Amino acid sequence: MASIYRIEPGPPMVRMWVDRSTFRPYPADVARLLPVEVGDLNRLYQLGFTAWLPPTAIAEGIYYGIRVGGRLVSAAGTHVISPEAGLGVVGNVMTHTDFRGRGYATAVTGAVTADLLRTSAMQVVLNVRPTTRPPLQVYAKLGYRSMSASRSAADPPEAAAGGSIRIPWRGRSGGCLGRGGES
Repeated sequence: MASIYRIEPGPPMVRMWVDRSTFRPYPADVARLLPVEVGDLNRLYQLGFTAWLPPTAIAEGIYYGIRVGGRLVSAAGTHVISPEAGLGVVGNVMTHTDFRGRGYATAVTGAVTADLLRTSAMQVVLNVRPTTRPPLQVYAKLGYRSMSASRSAADPPEAAAGGSIRIPWRGRSGGCLGRGGES
């Protein structure tokens, strides 16, 4: 594959984790996003991730958002859900720059984490750049702890479980997720 593609390791990332015993819920007014809201989600993500998600990512994953004046201003979702491995991977955490510093990222990340821990995961993980203090503080407030500081963004989330995990919408036509932002 290296003869055809240039493979870069990506930025250094800290892999963080939480389980039911360490999770600290963050009560807030958040809403579970539906597949019909994928347009709003993709508009928000275009501000920072250069990503595009298909409706199946929301239908098969867990996504929560916060709206202000009807506009989606913060969202978080899942990269991976594996009931068999007891693992969920949170990602796609984004808050519009005009709405940062209000606890919205904590609220949506907390909602996704709570849902995963309640329904399918014994442990939830995420990746974050070690140089971005606000996200590190958000995740720590929810009870996430660092696993390591040596991973790269290119490391597959299933590596945290040490096994094979099904990622339902990966590889389907009509969508691709960029790796430009946090987890």
